[in-house]
Amino acid sequence: TRGPPTDPEYFGQFFINNVRPEKPALFAAIEKTFSLPNAKIFPIPMAKEQARLHHYARFNFKVSLIADEKRELILPLWMDLQNGYPVKGADIERLGILDPDNDYAQTPPAPAFWNDEPALAPKTLAALLERARQSVPGELGETLSHLQKRLARFLELDRARLNDYYADLLKDAERRLKKADGLTADRHSALESKIAAIVAERESKLADVEQKYHLRIQLELVSLAIIALPKLDLTVEIRKRAVTIRRTVSWNPLLHVVDPLACDVRNHSGTTLQLCDNGHLAHTDCLAPQCVECKRTF
Repeated sequence: TRGPPTDPEYFGQFFINNVRPEKPALFAAIEKTFSLPNAKIFPIPMAKEQARLHHYARFNFKVSLIADEKRELILPLWMDLQNGYPVKGADIERLGILDPDNDYAQTPPAPAFWNDEPALAPKTLAALLERARQSVPGELGETLSHLQKRLARFLELDRARLNDYYADLLKDAERRLKKADGLTADRHSALESKIAAIVAERESKLADVEQKYHLRIQLELVSLAIIALPKLDLTVEIRKRAVTIRRTVSWNPLLHVVDPLACDVRNHSGTTLQLCDNGHLAHTDCLAPQCVECKRTF
């Protein structure tokens, strides 16, 4: 990156004010949103809904895809700052009106639920930037898939061409070596050295084409925008057997949905999660195998 995420040179902050952070029967909406195959959500006595200011970070990356040729593109990547996971920004851009002024200045900011730093602290933004970088390959989607298939095909063709070429050279050299019984020791040694040189050159050329078609992804952070949005928060309990955890769940008044919870393994969002015996929420395919005796998931 060009500098710390809060450099004024490429940092902007905006507010979405065209919402009302209200939701009747929020806990019922939360229950309907989440599927927890091995646990259940419970309300916390005396827990109150609270309107708080949440934030999205839109990182604009210049992505360089480098292999046999170089391709560059600008990739906007949205991250939920409070939950630490990537989100789709299209609906936010479509529905939200970005305002330079904050109509919810009296609304307290929500903390970052995934670390111990304040939501807009430099350490939080730096950690979120690293998570955003890790999400880039997934966000590139079909672009990356098509490129990888093209490179794999070209690599296959070049390998076949080189193998055929050097197979002919080796065949000729080995044929001449078989006929070298009546030749001098020096001539015999020279032919063996030539065969070794052909093999070494083939391996070198194959390594070169491997490198030629090896895809490298380089990222440069071009700009960062922080978009604030008031949401309605409620802390709930998730329980199974002797395991109980608490999570803060948010109502998104812009999208009119309950925000997903974070998978503690991959840092991605989810509405169908399992609770492991160590108090983590995770997608089923992120969990370690269950114990064959007691079927517990750790």
